[in-house]
Amino acid sequence: MLIAIDYDVGIKLRDAVTICTDVSDWDHIVRDWQNRGGNQIRAGYQQALSARRPA
Repeated sequence: MLIAIDYDVGIKLRDAVTICTDVSDWDHIVRDWQNRGGNQIRAGYQQALSARRPA
């Protein structure tokens, strides 16, 4: 499921960069990603990064 979320956002990012969608849609795209599991993905990355930093 998490891979599908990232893939979906990647497609939407590609569309925004190539002007297939309006940049003003980006806020909605990010909120959708966050609500569909993106915040969990971000938290996992943050946890992994903090575990690698020296104390």
